[in-house]
Order: sequence, then C-alpha cells, then structure tokens
Amino acid sequence: IKFANRYGFVQIPKVHWGKVKPQGAYSKMRLWGYFVESTKKVNAPSVEKNISKVLWVGRMLGWKRVKDLIKACGDKVTLSIGPQKGRLKTLSRKRKNIDFNDFVSKDEVRELMHSHNVYVLPSNSYEGWGAVVSEALEEGMKVVGTIDAGSTATILPPTHLYKAGNVRALRELLSKPINDIPFQEWSAENAAKALKAMLIEITGVVE
Repeated sequence: IKFANRYGFVQIPKVHWGKVKPQGAYSKMRLWGYFVESTKKVNAPSVEKNISKVLWVGRMLGWKRVKDLIKACGDKVTLSIGPQKGRLKTLSRKRKNIDFNDFVSKDEVRELMHSHNVYVLPSNSYEGWGAVVSEALEEGMKVVGTIDAGSTATILPPTHLYKAGNVRALRELLSKPINDIPFQEWSAENAAKALKAMLIEITGVVE
C-alpha cells in the first residue's frame, strides 16, 4: 500500500496472490493490466510449427535484459530484435541466428509477429506490466517471460515463466515445445464486465 501511494501502482505477481490476505486495505485492491487493441481474431503466425523463430521488440534499456535473451538462444533458435550498434551487437558477433532490425511502427510490429512464433519478455521487475505480451498473444504467438514482470507473471502459467537473469532456465524453455495460452479473459471487454460487477456489488446500483 505504501508503494502504491508513492508510485501510483503496485505489482503483485501471481505467485504471491495466496499470501495477500483480503482484509483491511488489501480487500480494496484489484488487479488490472493494460489492454491492447484487439484484432478481433487470433491469427496464427506464418511460420512452421517446428521452427522456433523468437521475436523481441521494445526500448533498449538495461532492465529489459535483452542480453539474457541473446545468450539463451542456441543454434536451433533464430532471434530478431530491434536496432542496436553497441554492446548487444558485440555480444551477438558471429551469431548467424540473430538479426537486428531497423525501427518499425506499431502496426508493422503486429505484422512482424506473423513471421515469428515465439515472443520472449526477459524484463526484470522494473517492467510494471508489458502490453507487448497481450499484442503477441493477440497475433497467435507463443509467449514465455519472467516471473518478475507484471503481464507475464499475471497472464502466463508457471510452465512459461523463469526468474529474470536465469539464462539457463530461459534456454531450457526455448528448447522445448511451448503450449498456446488462452488469454481472452484479459480482454478490455471482460475487464469492463468485471468492473461493472464489482461496482454493483459495492453500490447495489445496477444501472
């Protein structure tokens, strides 16, 4: 509660939900996320199912931990990430399975997701949510991520999660078949319904 008062938000990863007792101030807390524009239908990426083509998009910040993703991608995995000329470029030197792309628009990112089948969010707990996870799921991608970031810890099952910074765990996740994730419950429409139901419960007013 003190954290929320100071920073305007609070993150409670799924693994800790059972430890938060719904009493006092905690009984007033509700879990919400950022919602993205829906494509109205899930589009399967246009790549072969047995090929792991991994995508990462975002701002090149240290806490995004892109270097962990580069280290985790073995020879049987191809990785596409945003433009980079610094240390990440040096880290991936002589790695033919890693591509650096130019800057693209938001709409082009959605299209880019159709030529890849796995999205990874390697961020640590500074990633308050991570709306790109919902975008990737909307486009039919398989998603894995850290137990530290908001959207992955909330939406993904434990089988798709690893601890931020654990390169070995991420490498193991990418070496196995990754199951699809049902995510429709995290749509803006369902959030609106839940909010309406909560307000009716609190106020007793239906309209």
